Amino acid sequence: MALNTELRGRVEALADELLRDLYGPKGFPAWGTKFVEIEDQTAEVGDALACAMLSGGIRKQAEEAGHAAGKCGGCGEPIPLDEIAGRLLQAKRGDATWQESYGRCPCCRKAFFPSVPDFGHRS
Repeated sequence: MALNTELRGRVEALADELLRDLYGPKGFPAWGTKFVEIEDQTAEVGDALACAMLSGGIRKQAEEAGHAAGKCGGCGEPIPLDEIAGRLLQAKRGDATWQESYGRCPCCRKAFFPSVPDFGHRS
């Protein structure tokens, strides 16, 4: 995916803000800091941002489908909150979380369950 000019500008502005959060008001590491240390620190922030965006995106996707609210995909009736489970997914940049329904809808008895116990995990 190629970033458009507007999104690239927003990323650069966010990067400046995160550099100040990481290194203080000046927004850069002390002179003499090894490049590999700077790379590791900024990569950690980048990975955390990527995981937060991924988790937020899949959470909002599930909410749109009614899953996070505990709504049955068949009849739309509420599913008890104890039947909503979090699943940890291993992504390229770290862990992402996803909420999914499990159990049976008390109204229409539609079954909800994880299709594969290790979905998203790599061996």
